[in-house]
Amino acid sequence: MHSFYLTKNTTFVRSFSILSICAFSLSFLANDLSASDLNTVIDRGVQRGDIAKQNENEIETIDNQLKNKQQVYVSLLKENEGLTVYIQQLEKQIKNQVTESEKIELAIVQSAQMERQITPLMLRMSESLESLVNLDMPFKKKERLEKVASLKETISRSDVSVAEKYRKVLEMYQNEINYGRSIEAYRDEIEVDGSLQQVDMLRVGRLALIYQSLNGERIGSWDKQNKTWQNLEGSYKSKIQKAIRIAREQAAPELIKIPLELPGA
Repeated sequence: MHSFYLTKNTTFVRSFSILSICAFSLSFLANDLSASDLNTVIDRGVQRGDIAKQNENEIETIDNQLKNKQQVYVSLLKENEGLTVYIQQLEKQIKNQVTESEKIELAIVQSAQMERQITPLMLRMSESLESLVNLDMPFKKKERLEKVASLKETISRSDVSVAEKYRKVLEMYQNEINYGRSIEAYRDEIEVDGSLQQVDMLRVGRLALIYQSLNGERIGSWDKQNKTWQNLEGSYKSKIQKAIRIAREQAAPELIKIPLELPGA
């Protein structure tokens, strides 16, 4: 027991001695350092803190920039994926358009060949129309011949497409066909007994062409065989007058007897 006590006290004495020496040294150093040196040490510590804070801010800024760039990169990847699909679709469309273009070029070549064949055909058709008008009953003859002349002029024009020319030819033929299945009343000037007279005309298809003088006293019909006007009996006056009113939609339609069989036919 006694020896342990001595050892413990000996350790305490040594520790106290070391602390005393350290305290003495610090006291000596503190006395040795001037006030300016202490301020310098403090300023350097503050500068290091500022530099560390600045470095931390720069790191945070760089980190934010990296995150933004990462978001942009992901967005660009998605956009690139969409553009890839879009380009593939465009390639399909271009391929289809190339095929259609080849078909159109072939159609143009065929159209040019057809145009060289259609133009003479349209000229022959217009000549046939003119012959038809001249050989037909003389209803609206001047007007119809003017339309044929206008059609021929259109066919010879270079600023009108072949399709438009052909459409006009067919339209003219259709009009002539319609004359054969319609009834019409109009006023015209014809030559009767060597003199021109204003008369009311009644056309029943291409079966009969009848005139009536404006005073209603004289009636006649076109003789297809002799190519001339022939007088009709007075018993037809009221019937023809009523037929003219029906053709002009001035009276209700009804059955009327008119001379379809020409005298002397």
